[in-house]
Amino acid sequence: MKATSFSFGLLPLLVGLFISCSNDIVEEIGLQEGTSPIRFSAQINQVTRVSGSSFEQGDEIGLYAVKTGEDLKGERYINNLKLKAATGGSLTPEKNVHYPEENVALDFIAYYPYQTERVESGNNVLPVSVQTDQSDENDYYKSDFLWARTDNVSKSEEAVKLTFHHKFAKLRVELKPTDSSDVETLLAGNPTLIIGGFYTQAECNLSTGEIANFSVQKDIVPYGSWSVSEGCLVGKELIVIPQELKSDVHMLALEWNGKIYTSPISLNETLKANAQCTLTVSIAVTDEGLTFIGLTGEIVDWDENTIQTGNSSSEVTAVHVNAFTFNSSNVYRIYKNNVAVAEVCKEYLHSNEVDAQAITLYPVVNGETSIAEGTVLQLLNTTGDVHGGKVVWDVDENVLTYTAGTSSAIEKFYIDSDGKIAFDKPNESATVTAMAYLLRDLRDGVLQTYPIVKIGAQYWMREELKTPYYDDGTILTQRNKVGEGAGYFVSSDKHYFYNGEALLAGNLAPDNWRIPQAVDFDKLLAYAGSAAALKAGEWQSVDSKLPVLSANNVTNFYGYAVGGWYSAHISKGQLVGFWIMNEDGTSLSDTAYLLMGEQDDFKVSSAMDSTNSFYKGFSIRCIKE
Repeated sequence: MKATSFSFGLLPLLVGLFISCSNDIVEEIGLQEGTSPIRFSAQINQVTRVSGSSFEQGDEIGLYAVKTGEDLKGERYINNLKLKAATGGSLTPEKNVHYPEENVALDFIAYYPYQTERVESGNNVLPVSVQTDQSDENDYYKSDFLWARTDNVSKSEEAVKLTFHHKFAKLRVELKPTDSSDVETLLAGNPTLIIGGFYTQAECNLSTGEIANFSVQKDIVPYGSWSVSEGCLVGKELIVIPQELKSDVHMLALEWNGKIYTSPISLNETLKANAQCTLTVSIAVTDEGLTFIGLTGEIVDWDENTIQTGNSSSEVTAVHVNAFTFNSSNVYRIYKNNVAVAEVCKEYLHSNEVDAQAITLYPVVNGETSIAEGTVLQLLNTTGDVHGGKVVWDVDENVLTYTAGTSSAIEKFYIDSDGKIAFDKPNESATVTAMAYLLRDLRDGVLQTYPIVKIGAQYWMREELKTPYYDDGTILTQRNKVGEGAGYFVSSDKHYFYNGEALLAGNLAPDNWRIPQAVDFDKLLAYAGSAAALKAGEWQSVDSKLPVLSANNVTNFYGYAVGGWYSAHISKGQLVGFWIMNEDGTSLSDTAYLLMGEQDDFKVSSAMDSTNSFYKGFSIRCIKE
C-alpha cells in the first residue's frame, strides 16, 4: 500500500515563553496547554494524493487529537486545527499549539482536504464528497480524501509520524480503437467523457477511517486531456467514492462528433479504497461513427492486480444530461427507432420571471418540437432547488411564459416504450440514440453541416452560410470585388460574403430554411434584450470617440465581427452585416448590422453602394421555416 508519512517535531521552548491559547484547544477535558510546542514538518516517503508527488504549497489539512484511549465522540484536545502546506515540505498550523502540561499521551487523527465545519460534539462522522466536475485541477485534487491516525503519542523530541491513506479510489479511462491507425481520427474528434451512476457523497468515521452511508448519485466529469499512448487515447481520470460497480447503474458516456455513445461498466465488482481501476474501452471507428466492442477493467489494489471483463453496448436507456457538450450544436435530438421523440436545447431563458441559460427538454411529435411543453432540466450557474421549471413559448410574439421549478438539477431522463418522456425509470425503457441536431446541407454532392441555436421560439443557424452553390447545385462565381456581377467572396480566415446580386439570382437558403426578414431580426433583438447578448469575441468601436460595449453572447448566437466585403475584406472587428429578404422573397430589403460602439442595437441600412447600382458583400444567417 502506498502511503505518505508526515513528521510532527517536538521542540522545547525557553522557560517563560508566552503560552498560546486557541479555540482549537479544548480545556474542559482537564488538561492545560503546556509550553512544549508541536511543530509540523512533512517528510514525504511515498506517493500521496492524486498529484502523484506530495502535498503542494497552500494545501490545507485538518487535525484532531484526543487523550489516548478516548473516542473522538468525547472530549478533544485539538479540535479541527488547520495545517497549511508550505515550501520545503513543512506544515504550518493556523495557530500555535502545545502539548498538554501534564504528561498525557495523545491520539492524532488527520484528514485532507480541510473542512471549516468541525465534527459535532458527541459525533465522530465527517461528511465527505467528490466534486461532480473534476475537470478543474483543484477540484480534482480536492476530491482525493486522505485519512491518517497515529495513537499513543507522548511528549517527546521524537517526530510524530502520520501515514495518510487514500480512502477513495481512482478511475482511469483509455479508449482503444480496434485499428490502431484510427487513434488519430479518434483524437481529432476530442471525445468528451462523463462517468455516471456513482455516489458522490458519504460519511467518514474519523475514528476508524471507514466510509459509509453513500448518497447522491450524479454524473462526474473527469480531469485531464486526451493524448496518444501505445495506440490508445489516455489521460482522463477521476476520483470516486469506493462502491460496488453495477452494470445497470454505472455507465460511461462519450460525445464524439456530435453523437453520444454509452457503455455500462460491466465489472460487477467492488471498487475499494486505495485502489486504482483502469477502464479500457475497445472501439471500432467507422464512417458512420463509433461502435463499442467491449470493456475491460484492471483493478490495482496497489500491490495486487485483478482483471475483470464485461460486455458493453452503445445503446442508451437513461439519457444523461451531462453527456451533452453542445459543442457541435445547441440542440440535440433523441431518437427511438430512428424517429425523433425529444429535443434537448441549451438556450437563453429571458422573461420577467427568469434570466439565465438553461438546458431544456421538449417532446417531439411527428417531427415537430412541442415548444409549449418544455421542462427545464437545469438552470445553469444556479444553485438550490430551482430546476424542473415549465416553459411555454408564444411563437407569434416570440415570448416566454415561465413557471419556476422546485427540484434539484435533473441529470437524466428516460423514453418509455411509447416514446414518451419519463423522469423516473419506467417499467420498459426504450433504447434511444442521442445526436446533435445539425443543419445538413447537401449541394452538388458536397455536404456542409451547421450548428443550430434556439433563441426564444426561433431556430437560427449558429454560424454564417458558407457554400459556393445555390440550392439546386448551380455554382456561384467567386469574386474579388463588388460590381462584377453575382458572386461570393472568401476572406483569408475563410468567412463567406455574398453580394445582393447573388441573392436575387437564386435561392441560397438550405431546404426548410430561409433568408430572414426584418421582422425576424426585430423579434430576435426584442427577445435577446440587447445586441450584446448576440455578440461574441472581440469588437472594436467604429468611432474611436465612442466606448466599446460588451459582448456577452448569452444567447449563443455567436455574432462575430467578421466584417464585410467591398473592394476587399473590410471592417473586420467592427461589424457584421446579415442580409434581409423582403416578405415577397424575391427582393432585398436592407442589411441588419451588428455594430460595436455606435449603438448596442441592430442598425438597419441599405447595402447598396452609395454611388453605384451594385451591392456590397455581407454574411447570411438563415432561420428555420
